[in-house]
Amino acid sequence: MNSTIRLFFTSAAILMLSGCAVHTMAYPGLREVQPQVVDHCERMGSISEMTDTSHIFPIVAVQQMQDRIRAKAAELGATHIVWEYRTDEAAAATAYRCAD
Repeated sequence: MNSTIRLFFTSAAILMLSGCAVHTMAYPGLREVQPQVVDHCERMGSISEMTDTSHIFPIVAVQQMQDRIRAKAAELGATHIVWEYRTDEAAAATAYRCAD
């Protein structure tokens, strides 16, 4: 019984840790910055998402929500995003294209 529980928690930890690392590699051209960095950039639009409340691991659902925002920003051709807010239930960001 103990080994089954240990295996479950080990597997869950590996899944959560691997999920946290994916977003930085998936959008290498997209930078998350403070508002003053994008003063002279073109505003591409606002993006918002909500978490999937049925997900068994809430932290993974939050990461997936943020990744959906990053993906939409990348689809718009954005180079930078500024997070407007991020909670466990919802998040929003503004996408910008900067000349850099």
